[in-house]
Parts: sequence; structure tokens; C-alpha cells
Amino acid sequence: MEMTIIASPETADALATADRSNRSVAQIVSALEKLGLQIRRQFPRVTDPELKRYFITEVPDAAHAEKAAAVLRNCSGIEAAYWKPPDELPS
Repeated sequence: MEMTIIASPETADALATADRSNRSVAQIVSALEKLGLQIRRQFPRVTDPELKRYFITEVPDAAHAEKAAAVLRNCSGIEAAYWKPPDELPS
């Protein structure tokens, strides 16, 4: 299951390189390590400042996604963290 994370403009580039000299990035990376997650840019080859803010991570299930999203939303430098539940067939 994929989770989307949107970093603030000030944090995005430092987060992409895991630059822990940036306080926000240090907090985010620490939270990700505790959750057992790794992130990567959603659009790695773009130069558009808005799209450079988007990151993704793989989470094993909905419960893990909820916990991770809640933790990341409390980190400075993160503007949003959300996931989309799997599609279901109509009933």
C-alpha cells in the first residue's frame, strides 16, 4: 500500500537527501526509522518546485498507514500525509 507525503517547500530538497542538519528533516527521518519506513520522491526527475515536494513510501497495511500518517503529520516540515485504501469491487 502506498502512502503520499507532502513536504513543505523549505524541507523538500533536504528531505530528498536526508540532510539531518535540517531540524525538520532530522525529526522526519527519525520518525520514519522508528516506523520502519523509507521514502523516496514520487517524481524523481522533475524540476518543478511543487512536484518536488511529493514523496511516497510503502506501508504494509491500513493500520500501519494510519499510524504512520498520524506520526508524520505531527512532524514540522510535513504538510500532508495520506493513503488511499485499496479499491473494492462494487457490491
